[in-house]
Amino acid sequence: MKIPKICILSVITAFAASLGATAALTDAVWVSLGTVDGANNPVNAIVEDKKAGVLYIGGTFSAVGSGVSINVLALALDPAGDLYAGGQITNAGGAYIVGIAQWNGSTWSPVGSGLGYPYIFVNELVSDGMGRLYASGAFTVAGTNVSAYVVQANVLTMISKSRRSPSGGFAFNLVTTPNSINRILTATNLISPVWQAIYTNVAPANGALQYTDTATPPYPVRFYRSSSP
Repeated sequence: MKIPKICILSVITAFAASLGATAALTDAVWVSLGTVDGANNPVNAIVEDKKAGVLYIGGTFSAVGSGVSINVLALALDPAGDLYAGGQITNAGGAYIVGIAQWNGSTWSPVGSGLGYPYIFVNELVSDGMGRLYASGAFTVAGTNVSAYVVQANVLTMISKSRRSPSGGFAFNLVTTPNSINRILTATNLISPVWQAIYTNVAPANGALQYTDTATPPYPVRFYRSSSP
């Protein structure tokens, strides 16, 4: 007996429809994608990678290549283009997985120790575009943290929401691994940069930091990056 497996299948699709702003939608708007290889059972989730021009689908069907076992119920992409699959997952590409897996374009890997107590069941994933991934499902523990049914993961270290402060300094937000040591470094050019650490701190439990550089006025251009020593 062949055990059904989940396939995360890449489908490049291009189509367009032109509708007036107040036009009523009819059956003419539907465009068939034909028969998708491997998708021989229900598709539960779909997400588009706009940069790559790829449509990812997940469900319960025969694997194309090295897929994900059992049943995918949710998909999400982070700003770096990595794909996350959640559901009733225990294996991805041969790796042991609990509820959620990450695909970097070539390899499946676990997200920490996963989301699996009391049930391996993740039914929704949402990425906020700033390095945070949210998951919901029938779990009460996320990794080693108690988090009933909904949880946040800081999957990317990202600087966002840059802005001028009222004092003339430069302020921004940093999302990073909770409780980790982080440094902010700055340089005045990217051709032959000399990065200097200007701030070191331990991220709070939610991994969100806010920093204001008050030394910006003397510099016409300044670049920033973060690192974990």
